[in-house]
Amino acid sequence: MKTVTLKELYGKDHLHELLDSSDHQQLTHGFELKLINNELFEGKLMKYHDDMVTVSFQEWKLHQPFLLRVNHQFPMIKVQFEIEGNSNFESVNNKSIVIPGNHYQFINIPKTNGYIAYNSSRKVLEFILRKIIYLNYLKLKVILKSIYESIFC
Repeated sequence: MKTVTLKELYGKDHLHELLDSSDHQQLTHGFELKLINNELFEGKLMKYHDDMVTVSFQEWKLHQPFLLRVNHQFPMIKVQFEIEGNSNFESVNNKSIVIPGNHYQFINIPKTNGYIAYNSSRKVLEFILRKIIYLNYLKLKVILKSIYESIFC
């Protein structure tokens, strides 16, 4: 199975660079779109980013299974919803997080160092927190409504 880095897959060295960058096509309600087509998959990344949270939706049509090498030296706090497909992370010290399709996982990892195996096409929705904070109800409601409309309408 081929192993690739974030740089090879998205053109960015680190996840925060991909999520913080604004080199994507602008959509409504503050969302941005990046289309991806390479030897591994064809897909899209839709994301919303502000000081507190990044919301991303990815849809991939996989051409071939692959391993993604991840190594982030900063804390990762997120909720990941695997709508279709799956995500199988294994750290270099053999700890794993497996999220099958139609499941979600709250993830809090101080440093991410390992590999994610992708074996099938997928749809995934992620809420990545910058800090442990409380979103006020109205802001959360607007964000969730925008996500719903962008994905399902």
